[in-house]
Amino acid sequence: MLIGIVEDDVHYLELLQKKINDYKDEEDQIRCYFNVQSFNDELVSQKLEFDILLLDIELGNENGIDLALMVNEVTPYTQIIYITAYMQYVSDVYQSKHTYFIDKEKLDKYFPLAIKQAKENIYHLKSQYLYISWNKQKNEVYQKDILYIERKSRVSYVYTKKEVYKTSLKINDLISLLNDSFCICHKSFIVHMDYIKDINHNSVQLNNNQMLPISRSQKEVFKKLYNRYLLSNK
Repeated sequence: MLIGIVEDDVHYLELLQKKINDYKDEEDQIRCYFNVQSFNDELVSQKLEFDILLLDIELGNENGIDLALMVNEVTPYTQIIYITAYMQYVSDVYQSKHTYFIDKEKLDKYFPLAIKQAKENIYHLKSQYLYISWNKQKNEVYQKDILYIERKSRVSYVYTKKEVYKTSLKINDLISLLNDSFCICHKSFIVHMDYIKDINHNSVQLNNNQMLPISRSQKEVFKKLYNRYLLSNK
């Protein structure tokens, strides 16, 4: 999980960093920014996608709400937590999608609640949606609508009920982003198990009669996972 802090008060930024350290997991990363420009520069140059963003509202000549609106567009799943001493913005923040609004004077009371809510939202969203991009266009694909995914010619095609999306992500990368309704049936295919109609000797038939291959190396693991899935969803 990637966590960002944008705060122009150096001492308060250090305080927030210490607080978030108490709630982060070992693999989580924290990045700190003293101003909007440094945040924007790194966001663009490194193509960062923050899971949680702790954000002040008055940031020198910049406005944190404007920054939040930009982040909403780039990564809609980012959980924004406003932390400010300026309570006059309590209504203005609703221009943007955010998780929590904390008065700095009540930080100790509400910070744990805000982080808990943000993490719960992230886990829920990531199990509901697949976030992918192609040619700089980001797509938020509802996982329930995905029928299957096929990899060919260095491109992965995500087939949904209505559209087909492209991504450069490989099969193993994609399966790690999907919930447990999905399974690899072939080195080039991921299938949504809710849409399986029948399983033959070397193929899977979907409800729309689409046929997908089952590889010999994947066959045994695939059938075990599918049977387990059926039992757990009765």
